[in-house]
Amino acid sequence: MARIEDEQDGGYAVNRVPGRFYVHSRFPYQLKGDDPPELEGRAARFALQVNDASDEVVFESDACWELEVRRTPTRQQLKALFFEDTRRVHTLAFQRFNADGTPRKAERFVVRGDEVDRLIGFLALVQSSRLDLEQSADGLRLVPSMIRTLLGDEAAVTELVVENPDLIKELIRNDVSAPDVLALARRRSVLEEFRILMSEDREFSAYQDRLKAQNRRAGPEAVWQDFLENNPWILGVGSAPQFLHRLDTQKLEQTTVGQTLEKAGKRPDAVLRSAGAISSIALVEIKHHKTDLLQKETYRSDVYAPGDELAGGIAQCQHTVDETILELGRDVTPKDVDGYDLDPAMVCRPRSILVAGHLRQFLRDGRLNAPKFRSFERLRRSLRDPEIVTFDELLERATLALDLAEV
Repeated sequence: MARIEDEQDGGYAVNRVPGRFYVHSRFPYQLKGDDPPELEGRAARFALQVNDASDEVVFESDACWELEVRRTPTRQQLKALFFEDTRRVHTLAFQRFNADGTPRKAERFVVRGDEVDRLIGFLALVQSSRLDLEQSADGLRLVPSMIRTLLGDEAAVTELVVENPDLIKELIRNDVSAPDVLALARRRSVLEEFRILMSEDREFSAYQDRLKAQNRRAGPEAVWQDFLENNPWILGVGSAPQFLHRLDTQKLEQTTVGQTLEKAGKRPDAVLRSAGAISSIALVEIKHHKTDLLQKETYRSDVYAPGDELAGGIAQCQHTVDETILELGRDVTPKDVDGYDLDPAMVCRPRSILVAGHLRQFLRDGRLNAPKFRSFERLRRSLRDPEIVTFDELLERATLALDLAEV
């Protein structure tokens, strides 16, 4: 049975149970009329449902007496042809039969293709809980893109945003929670990128290739410098007990106008300031997630010395702190992009932070090397300058801060 209308439909319809939903066996679809060629041979089925109804009841009235003249029982059938893979209804027939199964042709019609979609959409729109009728007492008119959005079409939502940017901006401005929701969603994606860069060498190499294509430094440290430049909030919430933010409105690595750290030999990777009624300077040195935290071999039994890069980073941070105090004096007055003074930041034994390595260096197949971890912990707990934060700890701190922001 491959036709939506069949002469035998009435004979079958009168024997079906009203209200029951029937699905016929599968058959290969054959093209009809203006059907696109890709429909040829696709697995299709018929779905059917019948309901009983009464024909028009005709009354005659004589001296206020009413008499029922005719009540003809009829059977109505909905018959849909749909494709198995997408469940899209291709053709929908509204059929009506007399009690003996003969068709009432004047009361039968068929909708096809896009007509079916429009009919389904119309009924779904009427029943949609997204349609706010309480706010539309005087009526409303919806453009097609809005209609598809109300019906939950994700592609239509994207189309709506692209076609109506001013409308979306106005909605966001009027919804006090919307900017926060958008910002938090973006930061979630940033943290996922952070996690991927630490765990997948291919993605890390791809980031390096992008930097090379821009004729920029592309070493492992440069990747993290660029990533954190683009997302300074990660350092702000994840590297110290205080909240830290940019010293000025420029780059993390840029120092203040008129005051410079160039004489320190190598300026810090990030110059931050603490948040509060009074700000103080914080200096951050950024290595990379594979920086060796410890030497490969023991120095003494169960004792490991710091890795060369980590030891160098510690010395570098301590030197930068001393030079910062000598060069900048007691306080710093950064400027905005237009050259106007911002609030001063105190230079009082600046906090120094070294971001390097990953704690999984002390794990193998999920098992901990306790002597190595103890050696590392003893080292960093004995230091005042700098505070050592590993990349995985930085990620976890930032993740926790984001979790708390969403509560």
